[in-house]
Amino acid sequence: MLRCLDRLGICWPNWSLARLAMALVFAQCVLLSASAGPSGAESAVNPLRPPVNSRRNVEDFPATVAKFVRFTVFKTNEREPCVDELEVYPEGHPGRNVALASNGGLATASGFLPGYEIHKVQYVNDGLYGNAHSWIADGISNVWIQIELSEATNINRVVWGRDREGYLIDRLATAYRIEVSEDGKAWKTVASSADRSRTSDRASRSSISRRRTERSTYTATPAPSAGSERGRPHDACTHSFRSNA
Repeated sequence: MLRCLDRLGICWPNWSLARLAMALVFAQCVLLSASAGPSGAESAVNPLRPPVNSRRNVEDFPATVAKFVRFTVFKTNEREPCVDELEVYPEGHPGRNVALASNGGLATASGFLPGYEIHKVQYVNDGLYGNAHSWIADGISNVWIQIELSEATNINRVVWGRDREGYLIDRLATAYRIEVSEDGKAWKTVASSADRSRTSDRASRSSISRRRTERSTYTATPAPSAGSERGRPHDACTHSFRSNA
């Protein structure tokens, strides 16, 4: 420890006993900080979670009983928000998505974008990934999508994305809140964008501009399921679409 004091430039013989004790504590703190390595220092500087991702976002929280799960969007990187699939997982069953319609989940919303059959409410929990099976709201801010579970369930994870196949990155929710309720009246926030880092608006617009030049054709991809819990087979549907729909 005295060697540490020497490295810190502390001339211990000239100090009082009280000051020496303080210096020893300080030196120990320096050593502990150094042993934490870059990751420890980095987390102390930036404790926030990564920015939202257009493909997949995982929201973990302490297990809580819920019958209703609501995802409210307050801001997007551009235009009305789109949610490809809203998944809800019970504690102890990370492979069973209880939000699926085939598992009894009922989807409702504040509204949906008129004129687009492929963006209605029921596609947010149909178990199919891709823009051609997604929900788009009819407004830009303070809009929501909600899942009513078949029964009150102890849940601890919600997973969502704008386009789980990774083609599109516009219409991504950047400010949002996830709430749960047992009766549909009293709500409790379990996750939000408040603890996430933010991507600059310039970077977001640049990425969207590049993607907008693309036109893609793809086959809808079934979401993962656990055994036969899905209750019905998936139909492979091929769609051509523009990135602004």
